[in-house]
Amino acid sequence: NKPLNNEFYKYPIQVNEDAQSYDNAYWDKNRHDSLSKHELDAFSLVDTIKSLPIIGSYLDVFNIVFNGYLKVGKFSIGPYLSIYANNKFEGHRLRIGGKTNYHFSKKVFFDGYLAYGSEDEKYKHKLGGRFILSRYPYIETGLNWRNDLDQLGVNQIANNSAFSTITRWGSIIGPYYNQTKEGFFFAQLNKHISSKVTLRQQKINPLFNFNYYKSISSTETFSEINTSEIEAKIKLAHNEGFLQTDYGRQSLGSLKPEFTLTYTLGVKDVLKSDFNYQKINLAMDHKIGFGVLGQSVMMFNIEKVFGTIPYPLLNIH
Repeated sequence: NKPLNNEFYKYPIQVNEDAQSYDNAYWDKNRHDSLSKHELDAFSLVDTIKSLPIIGSYLDVFNIVFNGYLKVGKFSIGPYLSIYANNKFEGHRLRIGGKTNYHFSKKVFFDGYLAYGSEDEKYKHKLGGRFILSRYPYIETGLNWRNDLDQLGVNQIANNSAFSTITRWGSIIGPYYNQTKEGFFFAQLNKHISSKVTLRQQKINPLFNFNYYKSISSTETFSEINTSEIEAKIKLAHNEGFLQTDYGRQSLGSLKPEFTLTYTLGVKDVLKSDFNYQKINLAMDHKIGFGVLGQSVMMFNIEKVFGTIPYPLLNIH
């Protein structure tokens, strides 16, 4: 084999996102070398083991524990960590949710949930859909409609189901009902750069002691906040890797620092919005590996707001 320089070995081998979707006939035709008898026997043995009911049950348990979802045909039910929670404002919170997987469609994905609180006696919900327009380059568009209870400073960092579940328990600081409708367009420009444009309409109803004036000369106070936003985001992640999952693809991150620049324009008097403003946000994430000891995550975030807005609209930590 021809020797390669050290730079080649710095990055993992990347498998095409649709590599798992081809059948045996495709690989028999396109494989560079035919499989030996021992290899065919090994594949047959693996398929046989996976078809055993007890092995299937273990795989289902594994999927629930690590992914939070139970696959049932074309649908995946979960996440199971979010089925029940208890807090001061909602009391007993019950939630059922799910999403479609690649057995439903390889290009169209839906997800959603329905929740109910025994104390506030309110239903909450989320319904979303994504459509993959192209895989090379990767382009997708989608719509989301969500109405739920959130708390200040949590929605910016609660990006996994386990942490989101924890924040639903016990006392909630700065709770508010959040109704959000949005549409987005995402494009992977190359293996380093991606962009996303989002149109968003949001209504915030604080449940804590909060009021504001819409202008300096105003004597009337308000608590409900309505916004209409256009958000443009560009992300730089050197040789970012991706993993194909049942619900599309998941970022594996980059070995180098990742930078995200976001510009947000708030427009007044559009769909009952209350404010004109602009935001510029710069974020940096960097994962540092320590071998068997795990990894450390370094995060940096700075934001500048142009205009006057109520503090719940700020980037609260």
